[in-house]
Amino acid sequence: MQRLGLTLLVFALVIGVTGSASAGQAQDEAAVRAFRRMPNSEHPCSPKMGPSGPHREWPVHLLGISRLSAQNKSADGELPNFQVRMPGAEYEGNDPYGFMSLAQVIEYFDDYVRRFRLPVHCGVEAFSVEQMGPSYLVRTSEGNYIAENVVIATGLYQSPKIPSYSAEIPDAILQMHSMHYRNPATLPEGAVLVVGTGQSGAQIAQELHQSGKKVYLSIGSAGRVPRRYRGKDINDWFTRIGMFDTKVEELKSPKDKFHAHPQISGKNGGQSLNLHKFARDGVILLGHVHDAHDGHLILAPDLKETLAKSTSSRSMRSRRSTTTSPAWA
Repeated sequence: MQRLGLTLLVFALVIGVTGSASAGQAQDEAAVRAFRRMPNSEHPCSPKMGPSGPHREWPVHLLGISRLSAQNKSADGELPNFQVRMPGAEYEGNDPYGFMSLAQVIEYFDDYVRRFRLPVHCGVEAFSVEQMGPSYLVRTSEGNYIAENVVIATGLYQSPKIPSYSAEIPDAILQMHSMHYRNPATLPEGAVLVVGTGQSGAQIAQELHQSGKKVYLSIGSAGRVPRRYRGKDINDWFTRIGMFDTKVEELKSPKDKFHAHPQISGKNGGQSLNLHKFARDGVILLGHVHDAHDGHLILAPDLKETLAKSTSSRSMRSRRSTTTSPAWA
């Protein structure tokens, strides 16, 4: 059992699934910001004197599951380069509105860990956190830790949500959660049903259709926004109006934090995604998958209603009311 003097930070960095790079960066950035708020004498990069001379002491240890994979070679991040602003390694290139490739994102994080000598333990699963007197006992796959403080920065979408009707689908039909998707070549021949139209679902459906597969798309309520408006990336506007600074207690409902991210992509230099265009291009849109029985899927007759909701101004809000957003009608 390891006893840590100050803080253990449990995080998850997930890169390699279309639509997840932005979440991973936000979690990792939150971790490093904790260092920046420390007094200079406790900063992880401040040299301290030890028995054998100068060395670096870390008051914060980073522990987490890291899924860094370059297998999805077609994936790009959703965050434009100007939002790559890990403390001490902000983007300084000449393409602020461009998008890093997946390989570049992986290289960026690897370089950051090496540069600041972060004590990151990858591939470690945290099982539980228990209070033990004034400290906390954290049980993990590499042993147990005792820490004065524990920060859990795993985000909202780290556990796959598998509908119960999946158990009724025949074994002969391959089922795959988006976190396991890599590229069209990894799927067997035949048509594909993509369930859900958040960022991952919409991007995967687009990629599969462009690869030549017949795609059926069961749409959800996630809204869409333009990738660019008045010459600026939509995330630039969201930053300017303070959307990314919204606190949970400022939401109209705590459930709003689970609202799906809008349908945009960083592919091909950044692009908007539009379900109406998907349909015109040949993707077959369907309503919600309601159930499965005797080898058949049961679909809700709500395609028209859901499509209307997904393109309404209400669905375009992410964390704040659209009254604070620029009008892009």
